[in-house]
Amino acid sequence: MHSMIVHCLVDGTTDFPTMPQSRVVRCDPDQLVAYVYKKQPDLVVIESEVSDVPRLTEIVRELRHTYGGSILVVGEWTDEVDLEPLLLCGAQDVLQRSACRAVWQTRMINLLRLDSRETRGHFRRAESLRKAIDNGKVVVHLQPIMDLVKAKPKAFECLARLKDDAGNLVPPAQFIPVAEKSGLIVPLGREIFRLGLEAAQAWRHETDVSFTFNLSTVQLTDSTFFEDIVELTENSGISPDRIVFEITESEPLAEDSSIGDTLEDLRAKGFRLAIDDFGTGYSALEYLTRIRFDILKLDRKFLNRIERGDLACDWIRSVIMTALRMGIDVVAEGIESREHVDFLKTCGKVYGQGFYLGRPAPAQSFSRNHLRVVA
Repeated sequence: MHSMIVHCLVDGTTDFPTMPQSRVVRCDPDQLVAYVYKKQPDLVVIESEVSDVPRLTEIVRELRHTYGGSILVVGEWTDEVDLEPLLLCGAQDVLQRSACRAVWQTRMINLLRLDSRETRGHFRRAESLRKAIDNGKVVVHLQPIMDLVKAKPKAFECLARLKDDAGNLVPPAQFIPVAEKSGLIVPLGREIFRLGLEAAQAWRHETDVSFTFNLSTVQLTDSTFFEDIVELTENSGISPDRIVFEITESEPLAEDSSIGDTLEDLRAKGFRLAIDDFGTGYSALEYLTRIRFDILKLDRKFLNRIERGDLACDWIRSVIMTALRMGIDVVAEGIESREHVDFLKTCGKVYGQGFYLGRPAPAQSFSRNHLRVVA
């Protein structure tokens, strides 16, 4: 069976190499998304004679909404050109246009071998997710973030859930990776934000209660994200300072200027920012000096360490106290026992989240009965 490669030439001429047992179809940029959606090729190559990264990024981002396979971008890159946006928005690789034919073919063969079997399966999963979003199968569950001293909710995290055709909930691990890879995290995130704002209406008069939403780098690099967020918030009547966006620590956000700019734009509009899963990957406390966060969410593994003794407890307290001295609120994730609560109360003003305090529950039926009194 022949591999199908769609070749999109953005500007200029080309010396695109042919490959044995492959079928290359040339495609205009304006027709690319529709053609790829219909044909489901094994590989898409976007070639440009000029180093117009913003334009190429927009093409890749638009393509990602309908395609789950590999994307190879080829152009004339100088050392000064920042190619990170292309990789962040979904391109599997970026190649010099002047590279020799052997380099081209080797990279294409590797991508085809890696993804040819997965592409169609991923495409089917992405298409199923798209239909679920369009048909109102997305629901929001709320999990409380508690004030451990006052024994009352400080915030609610709005969590994405999906219903299958039988009405059963689909685990997030089965659809979030598909959403991230396909670009559907953008419309999915928008729907979760819309539904979360609807849920916030029930707590409209409790102005000290916030609502938090998870963000990915895909959303932050999408050209429509910021305007959509602002419009939905204004229409809801919910004050922006009651909305918190959580960004995972595992991504090198500070190294991408466009993401940093979007985060600063959100802050300028009054939204607050939280760093999620702190302590799991990319950075340490120094990370907090590069991007201004309002809230630090300690990963659940921190609380698992308190059983190791005084040294571990002192280390956790030092992290918490450092954040508090920087004016950053602290939320401890993964609270699963009364012992966790009692320890955190010795660390200063710390908020808590976890199954012991309240499990996620459907927003439409959420009530104070879902909360545990911990005073």
